[in-house]
Amino acid sequence: MEGITPLVLLVSLLIMFASVVNQTRANNCTDGLGTCENCDQRCKAKHGPSSESTCDHSLVVPLCLCYYQCAGPSPTPTPPKICNGGADI
Repeated sequence: MEGITPLVLLVSLLIMFASVVNQTRANNCTDGLGTCENCDQRCKAKHGPSSESTCDHSLVVPLCLCYYQCAGPSPTPTPPKICNGGADI
């Protein structure tokens, strides 16, 4: 049982750090910031004063989740113009 707890912690932290989930309907994102120590301060420092944090106690080790406003999708680049040398005249 002792060997499972560090493994669960490692996998949980890996998932939290490796993913920022984009919730497109509300245009909000979630960022996992690791353990809950100074959760709110770290969240606001990383994502600005409008961000909100919570401590997820559903896991073996409580983890800090930061909710913040996502940046909009980047504009689609315009395709390059192709010159055909006036052959279509």
